[in-house]
Amino acid sequence: MSYRQREAGQSLILVALSLGVLIGALGLAIDMGFYQFQKRQMQSAVDAAALAGAQAFPAGAAYVTPAATQAINTMLLGSASGAVVTVNNPPTCTTSAPCNLPAPDPNIGQPNFVEVVMTMNQGTAFSKIFGVNSVPLRVRAEAEANQNCIYTLGQSGTDIAIGFAFVTTDCGVVDESNGNSSMTCTIGFLNSPSIELHGGLSSLLCFNLAKPRTHLPMQVPYDPMFYLQSSEPAVTPCGASLGGNVWAGAPGPGALTINAANSPATLESGVYCGGIALAAGANVTFGNPGSPSSPTTIVMTGAANGLNFGPATNVATQTGGVTFYNNTGPITFNFPSITFGSINLFASTSGPLKGVLFFQPPTNTSGSTVFGSFNFNEHINGGYYMPGAQLTYAFDFVTDTANSYSPIVVNSLNFFVSGFTSVSAFTKYAPAGLSPLRSQNAVLVE
Repeated sequence: MSYRQREAGQSLILVALSLGVLIGALGLAIDMGFYQFQKRQMQSAVDAAALAGAQAFPAGAAYVTPAATQAINTMLLGSASGAVVTVNNPPTCTTSAPCNLPAPDPNIGQPNFVEVVMTMNQGTAFSKIFGVNSVPLRVRAEAEANQNCIYTLGQSGTDIAIGFAFVTTDCGVVDESNGNSSMTCTIGFLNSPSIELHGGLSSLLCFNLAKPRTHLPMQVPYDPMFYLQSSEPAVTPCGASLGGNVWAGAPGPGALTINAANSPATLESGVYCGGIALAAGANVTFGNPGSPSSPTTIVMTGAANGLNFGPATNVATQTGGVTFYNNTGPITFNFPSITFGSINLFASTSGPLKGVLFFQPPTNTSGSTVFGSFNFNEHINGGYYMPGAQLTYAFDFVTDTANSYSPIVVNSLNFFVSGFTSVSAFTKYAPAGLSPLRSQNAVLVE
């Protein structure tokens, strides 16, 4: 065999070996490309899941995992079979498996953060030639739920005024007025996780743990309880043909007055012409006889009296809860829990008005006042929706944060000489599914 023939044979062997290496490298590149594609698919899915879980959080912690799981199933459509998905609310990821973070998550234990982790052993194709049968893939995402639960909807002037008051809330405050002094605070204290102002701040000896953010661009008007306006109760006209569940005070169209003499009394769902006045010593239960678990809807119309809670009144609510729909007139608390008074009110637990305790339509601009409500024997749970009216807390000492929730959406809000007024965060205390706030935003943080 000549030298040229031997050299040609060696070249053929080298070409064959090179082709093997090239095919192996191409196979590895294809596998790696598929792994990256699959990981991107998984990352998009957990991002969507974390956001969905955070958006569902205001409705109650029980809704977080189902919302996140549904989002993952929708995104992947079975393309990640064998994947293990963990939804943590609050986050729990540390440097250990399954997360293996370089450092523990700083948001561990924060109830308004939702964490989603997905792990999967992805089978190989060409890499099996080299004894690699699967590659572990791991992705993680985390989103923060909006904690705002106090909204003032007025578009100009001062929406929030704090005067000689100490106010603390576990949730964020949003003021939508574009006025230069959209929020004023004079000799007071506001403790809130966040304060977002569309306009400016005027402050004199006022202390805040969260620095207000001013002149923020907002999609104004933004009303997280707007949907309630499509569920306004029917208001039966008042007149000579009173009947059924239409009630009037005596005499004539005045407020229905309950006092010690005509107590105890049960006020059921219906239209109350002239409003309701609970005088000193009144003992009243709001509920539907024979159906205590059904929600009670008290509609007040026909006069400017509205709903008035006087001093030393005893008020209870049946298990279905109650919603006060104030078509006309204000809602007023006048030292209701002083001495032997006891106030136990909680919002409807079912139906289109669930989670809402006080509801005034936009056309009712009568300002409501919680005056001298010292919380000695008082528990008020539920949302305030008064898009056209002002809500004032005066001489108010509400400290029952452990068991109450009070999301507020009003035109404007005043705190005057309010000692340690506390509006509890719906995000922590509202029972599952009872927060009346909707369209909450969520932010992807990791």
